[in-house]
Amino acid sequence: MSEEPRKRRRQRGGILDVLTSNPDSEFASDHLRLISNQISHLQQLEPEPEPAPEPAPAPEPPSEADQADVETPAEPPRAPKAFDDMRRKKGARHEKVSGLHVRLEHIKYHGFEHPAASKSFLMVPPDDFLALLSLEPLAVVQVVFVIWRETVGWEDPTGLYGRREWVSISPQDFERRGIAGRAQARRGLKRAEEQGYIRKRTAGSGFEYAVRWIKSGS
Repeated sequence: MSEEPRKRRRQRGGILDVLTSNPDSEFASDHLRLISNQISHLQQLEPEPEPAPEPAPAPEPPSEADQADVETPAEPPRAPKAFDDMRRKKGARHEKVSGLHVRLEHIKYHGFEHPAASKSFLMVPPDDFLALLSLEPLAVVQVVFVIWRETVGWEDPTGLYGRREWVSISPQDFERRGIAGRAQARRGLKRAEEQGYIRKRTAGSGFEYAVRWIKSGS
C-alpha cells in the first residue's frame, strides 16, 4: 500500500481525535459549524413532496325545483285508436270466435234489434252504401264501414257536425276484431283511398283515416 493513502487516513483520524478529545476548542467549533452548514445545505436541496391533488367534488343532483322548471314538449294530439276495448286473441282468424260470431248467432235466433229500442244506430246514406255493397269488393265495404263507424259513430264537439273525423286504424286491427285478415284489410284500405272513399294521413309510425266528405274539399 502506498504512503499517500496512509497519510490521508492519519489526517482524518487526527481530525476526529481533536473533535472528540477537545470539542470546545476553536478548531473543533469551526469544523462542527462547517459540517452543520453542509448538512443544512443538503437538506435545502432535497425537493419537498408535492401535495396530493384534492378530489373534485361530485356534481350535485338537480333539485326538485329545477326539475319542475324543465318543460317537456307536449305531444300533438292523435286520433283515437279503433277498437280500443278489444284485445287481440291468439290464432288465425278462422280458429277463433270473435264478438261478431256471437252477434251473428244472436241475430239468427232473436232477429234484428230496432234502433229506437237499442238507442244504438249509425247514420249512413242508404243509396251510397247500397252502391258500395253492390259494386265494390267486400274488403272495400268492410274498411269504409269500419272507418265510418269509428268516426261518424262517435260524438266530438270539435269535429265536423259534432262527430269524430279521424281514427287511427291498421290492418292488424281488422284481424284482431275478426273482421278480415291483414292482407284483405290492406287491399281494402288501398283501393278505398284510390277510389276516393276515404282520406289518409300519417300519424307517428302509423296512419289515421277519415271519411271523404263532399264539403271537405278533398
